[in-house]
Amino acid sequence: MLERKASYLLDHYMNLHAAMVGVAIGVAGLAAANIFTFRGPDADLPLRVLLLGISLLITANIYMGLMVGGLILPGSAPSGLDFLLPFMIGMLEFVLFGFLAIKPDSTQTASTSIRGWFIAFIALALLAAVAIMWARRHVRPERYTDDQNAMVAEYRQRLLADFRGAVFAAVVGCIGLTLEYFSVSNWFYYVCPGLLVAGLLVGIAEHQRTASKIALHLDGE
Repeated sequence: MLERKASYLLDHYMNLHAAMVGVAIGVAGLAAANIFTFRGPDADLPLRVLLLGISLLITANIYMGLMVGGLILPGSAPSGLDFLLPFMIGMLEFVLFGFLAIKPDSTQTASTSIRGWFIAFIALALLAAVAIMWARRHVRPERYTDDQNAMVAEYRQRLLADFRGAVFAAVVGCIGLTLEYFSVSNWFYYVCPGLLVAGLLVGIAEHQRTASKIALHLDGE
């Protein structure tokens, strides 16, 4: 029973989120097929390719964050939010790709789908911020042995950095949505998606660095 409790929280997160990501990636394939085959006047190919890349990057960041957390997540019974958060995150990932899978038949439809994508992205980034702080609530020093305290303290700081990154992504998304709403010129409008790509790539690199440090510490035990 104790062994089951030690792995249940992690198994719950991994299994549920993996299932949701699988569905989202399926829709991502549909979105990619739509983007690269549609050649209408409202295709806006460069922007849609960029948004597809951002969608994949934020999905990868969330999944990598969960994988890294799995190295250190303590044994515990899931609470209500532990059930809801991965489900809601997976649903928003599905919606994010879904807006790109819509084939625009007019300028209004194209603009609506782009705005919908930004709204879904902002919601996903904010929900990710909530999930990060909820994970930090699980990772408390009293749940670990004394020789793990340094690793736990460093990881908690890493979670704060992830939280700030998620909030930054939401803010940039809000700016992008505002610029799209007011039809700002393309050269300036592309700055926001460019910032998101750069920030999410940094996030992936930081997840990898954190995973390597935790694995090194665990190998030394």
